[in-house]
Amino acid sequence: MSQAQLSTTSIPASLHALSGAASPVRRRRYPLLSLDFQVRFDVEGEVFTTEAFELSNELLRLRCQAGDIPKIVPRTAHHRPDEKVELAAQLLVDGQQQIEARLQVKSCRRYSQKEFHVTLALASLAEQDRQALEAFLQQALSNNAPHACVFG
Repeated sequence: MSQAQLSTTSIPASLHALSGAASPVRRRRYPLLSLDFQVRFDVEGEVFTTEAFELSNELLRLRCQAGDIPKIVPRTAHHRPDEKVELAAQLLVDGQQQIEARLQVKSCRRYSQKEFHVTLALASLAEQDRQALEAFLQQALSNNAPHACVFG
C-alpha cells in the first residue's frame, strides 16, 4: 500500500468529504434584540394584535394569549411536522411605521397558564420593508438595546 493510499484511507469518510473542494455554506447569524412592539395578524378575515419581545433580521419572537394560539398555529400542525404555517403580518415598529411581512411558524411553547411564546421566521419581505427593518435594528443597536437572554 503506497503512502498516498494510506493517507486517503485513514481519514474518516465524513471528514474526507469536508476536506474536498466543496466548502461548506456559511450562514450569517444575527443576534436577537430585546425590543417591544406590536404585531398585527390578519387570519381568515379576523384581525388581532399581539406583542413581540425579540427581533432579528431572521426571527421574531412574540407573546400570544392562549386564546389566540389556534389562530396562529392550527391544531394539526404539531401532528404534521412537514406542514409549514405561513401568516401575513404587520410589524408596528417605531409607533407609526408598519413593515409588511410573511412569517413562518418555527416553534410554539407554553410560557405560563395564559401565555405562549411563538418563534416565527421572516419568510419574505419586500425590499423596502427589509431596508426599514434593517434601519430599525441598526437604530436599536445604536441605542444599546439589550440582546436576548436565554435565562430571562
